[in-house]
Amino acid sequence: AGVDSGNQLVAYVVPADATADGPTPAELRSYLADRLPAHLVPSAYLALARIPLTPNGKVDHKALPQPDFAVAAPYRAPRTPQEEILAGVFAGVLGVDKVGIDDSFFDLGGHSLLATRLVGRIRAVLMVDVPMRVVFQSPTVAELARHLTDGAEPTGRTDPFGVVLPLRSGGSGTPVWFIHPGLGLCWPYLGMAAQLGDRPVYGIQARGFDGAPLPESMEAMVTDYVEQILSVQPDGPFQLIGHSIGGTIGQAVAVELQRRGHEVPLLAILDSVPSDWFARQAAPDTSEARDGIRDYLLSSGADDDADRERLVENGATILVEHVRMTREFSQPRGYRGVTLFFNAALNSDESYAPLWAPHVAGPVHAYDIQATHIGLHEPRPGAEICAIVNRHLKEEPVTDH
Repeated sequence: AGVDSGNQLVAYVVPADATADGPTPAELRSYLADRLPAHLVPSAYLALARIPLTPNGKVDHKALPQPDFAVAAPYRAPRTPQEEILAGVFAGVLGVDKVGIDDSFFDLGGHSLLATRLVGRIRAVLMVDVPMRVVFQSPTVAELARHLTDGAEPTGRTDPFGVVLPLRSGGSGTPVWFIHPGLGLCWPYLGMAAQLGDRPVYGIQARGFDGAPLPESMEAMVTDYVEQILSVQPDGPFQLIGHSIGGTIGQAVAVELQRRGHEVPLLAILDSVPSDWFARQAAPDTSEARDGIRDYLLSSGADDDADRERLVENGATILVEHVRMTREFSQPRGYRGVTLFFNAALNSDESYAPLWAPHVAGPVHAYDIQATHIGLHEPRPGAEICAIVNRHLKEEPVTDH
C-alpha cells in the first residue's frame, strides 16, 4: 500500500514470510526504480506485520505510521572533492544544513520531484548526466560519487577549491591535466575525466577560491601551475586540456614544461584564443561576471548566504583578473607537441584554430563540435571530444576534420 505524505510517496510493506527478514528499503527502491516511472517510486519504506484496516475493510490511513525523515545515518564527512561538491548539492536541494556521505537523499526527505531537481543541479555544476534510475539506486553522496568517478577510490584531497583538484584517481595510464576556464574551477570537467580511460586525471584551479592571493601576472600564474603539476607528477609525459582561457593558459604551461626539459606530447585546446585576441576586446563587465557566477555557484549548495556571496565575489574577481592578465600577456611560441583544436561550431565566429599557427610548431588537428562555446564540456559534446582525445592518447591514426 502507498500513501502520499505531502510530497513524499510512502510504501508500507508486509513481508510474505513473517518469520524472515524482508528486503531492505534500498533493495525495494532499486527494484521499483527499474519498473516504475520515477514519480511513482516511493521515497520511504516501512515494514508492517499487517496493513491496518477500518471496520468496513478499507485501509485505515490514520493508523499508518509516518516515516521520520529527520533520521539519517551517523555523519561521515566527505573524503574527496566530488563528495564535498555533491554533499553541497544535496544540502541545497533538500534545504538542510549538512549532509553526510552515507545519508540517503530519500531518508532526508527527498522525493521524485526533488530528485529531478537534484539531477538538474548535478548537471549544471558537474556537467554530468545522471539517470533518474541511478539516483534511486544510489541515493547517497558516496554511492553517487562512485558512479560519477567510475569507481575511483578516495584520494585524500577534499578541498573542492584547491589548486590541484583530483578528478579521477588511480589507473595505469599517463595522467591528463585539465586547466581551468575563466571561472577558475574545474568542476565542469568531471564528466569528461571519467571518459579518458584507465588513468589519473587532475584539474588545475585558480588561486583565490582557497584563500590564496591571485598572481600578479600570467607569467607568475604559469610558473605556479607548472610547479603544482610537477609536485604531483614529477616526470612526463604531460598531457594537457583547457577550455576557453584554460587553453590559452594550457599552451603557455606546455611551452614552459618543454623549456624545463619535459615531454608534452599532447595539448587539447577547447575553443580558446591566444592572448593577443583579448587585447582587441572590451574588458569584461564585473556585474555580468558576478551574475553568471552567482547562477553557477548557487547550484553548488554553499553552506550559507555569507559563504555563497563570498564565493560569488571571489569568482567575479578571479574572472576579471584572468582577462586583465591575459590581455597583458605575450603568448609564447614554439609548442612542439600535437595540438588538438576543438571549435565550437554553433558560435557565430569563425574557428579560432588559425590564430594558433604562430604559437605551435607541431601538427594541429582541428575538429568542429556541434556546441556553443560555453557548452563544449556538456555531456554530449564532452563525450565526442573525449573520444577524439582517446584516439590520440592511444596513438592511433587520426583523420583530420
